[in-house]
Amino acid sequence: MINAMAALIDVPNGADVKFVCLEHEIPEVGDDEGMRSRKRVIYANSQVLAARSPYFQDLFATSFQETSQGTSDRFKTVVVESADFNTVYWMLRYVPSWDQVRYERGLTV
Repeated sequence: MINAMAALIDVPNGADVKFVCLEHEIPEVGDDEGMRSRKRVIYANSQVLAARSPYFQDLFATSFQETSQGTSDRFKTVVVESADFNTVYWMLRYVPSWDQVRYERGLTV
């Protein structure tokens, strides 16, 4: 079940929130253009994230600065300026399994 919840990350169907972040492309040797960045969107289900994390529960329950409800689509938008695409993606994939990892490592909250 935990793997199924994690698999919902970056799937627009069933998602109600999108995280907007930058993906950085490191240039190859000899490339004169330098590093390029582009906006990327990661889709998620806010109920899954909120159920597994007090941070996300607070984020989606209140009007945090990071969130906005776009008028042009059905998604609540979270703009992440302090982390790149890979960091945000894997953090979101990890959230549903936090309790399992704590159990396996003998950690308590």
